[in-house]
Amino acid sequence: MPVQPPEAFPVINMCSPDPTTPVGGALTCPANLADIANWFPTTPPMQTGGGCKPLPHPARECRFYQESWQEFLIATQPDATTGRVALLDWNTIENTFGAGAGKPTPAVPVFLAGVTQAGGRQVVIDQNGNALYYAIHMNPAFVKFVNDSHLTSADQITRAANLNIKFTTTSAIVETKEAWQVIPDTLPAAQRQVIQNTFITTPAMVPTLTVDGTGVVAHDDMLRMVNLALVAIHIVHTIPDHSEFIWSSFQHANRQTGVTDLAPSLSDLPTVPGVTIVPNINHILFAVNTARAAANQGILVPALNVATQTFTTPPTSIYRVFPGSKSRDPAIDDDVAATNLSFTTRFAGNPRPGPLDRRPFYRLLGAIWQDLPGTTFTKNRSLVNDPTDPMIMALGSDAPNTITGGEDRISSVAMESFTQAENSFPNCFDCHDTRSTAGNGVPQVRAMAAPAVMQPGLINVSHIFNEVVRLNIN
Repeated sequence: MPVQPPEAFPVINMCSPDPTTPVGGALTCPANLADIANWFPTTPPMQTGGGCKPLPHPARECRFYQESWQEFLIATQPDATTGRVALLDWNTIENTFGAGAGKPTPAVPVFLAGVTQAGGRQVVIDQNGNALYYAIHMNPAFVKFVNDSHLTSADQITRAANLNIKFTTTSAIVETKEAWQVIPDTLPAAQRQVIQNTFITTPAMVPTLTVDGTGVVAHDDMLRMVNLALVAIHIVHTIPDHSEFIWSSFQHANRQTGVTDLAPSLSDLPTVPGVTIVPNINHILFAVNTARAAANQGILVPALNVATQTFTTPPTSIYRVFPGSKSRDPAIDDDVAATNLSFTTRFAGNPRPGPLDRRPFYRLLGAIWQDLPGTTFTKNRSLVNDPTDPMIMALGSDAPNTITGGEDRISSVAMESFTQAENSFPNCFDCHDTRSTAGNGVPQVRAMAAPAVMQPGLINVSHIFNEVVRLNIN
């Protein structure tokens, strides 16, 4: 029978407030740069007990971003000899639940999270005609929670619906979702080497794709080997008293400047819809000369060359709808920018990251969490702000009555490419809450034509359990 595991460290201490920035001084995150001095070449584990609990609004948010950075660096820590990053040895759904539970992680990663996105199930087609492939990993603390809770099968997860089980928060539980781009074998050797030098890469087994009348089908029983480059990753992690998770997102960037190169922002594009983009805008997921009106358009049933596993439908150019990941402020959050700047500076300092370390080529976009989780993180509840509230309409997540901290329009252009709009699923909690869930990965109330996969519950905030039940893994 499912049970609620106890907290490993039941005493949770509040963090001290960040020091105020002197008048005329520069904002620094973390407040003391010595805090990250020993994070390279090997990043230390999270503090015992997960550290302290950061203060809610109106306190600064640096500590949330600092801890997201640390969890990202732990997840992507490279082996000093091979360069293989740590998360590739973490568990997946396949060896955590059902008959496969407890099996070792394969030496060659197997990515079975498909190519379609939550919600509309569209596919991102890159400029080489390949789909982005997705993967989900769980760190050992997540797997321990699953085992300790007796939630290792679809039947057990279903039985937990009325037990109000929630994630423990003092053991640094981490779930990742990654977006990987195929490195075509047809690229010139020099270009492939540049990718190897500037991206986290891996060979992996991925599903063979076909297309039917409903969309793209990933055949998990027909795997093929490809070489992949990491373009974006969600780091979803607990910190003390935040069992709803801190939902942070990273993407590829220039090592020296920290400028991201995955997609342009709306502010980079012409203001007149339909005007052709100027030729110098060219990103990993945005082709030159793409009209703004033609971008961010998901294709449900694209044309596929089955033999080459490439799409003949034109690439899907993507731009970021909310440049600063906030509903009412186009600028990147001051604390996010200051945290990224600290790491850009640290990457150039000593001791330096190792020669196979590609972590300096990624930057934090932002994060979102519940400001007062003890009040708002309850069963059968939406976890987003009321969009009709006048103060929320005016100030967004900076309003004094916001229920969320961080960025209220945080989306990955590689993983939530087509759901960024205000009337869709513009932040993580629009999809991940504690209400009933549907099979397409959204709250069932937002997909009324679809039956409920899981009844309301606090663990619904992670869609890993939804997938186990949907696939009936027992």
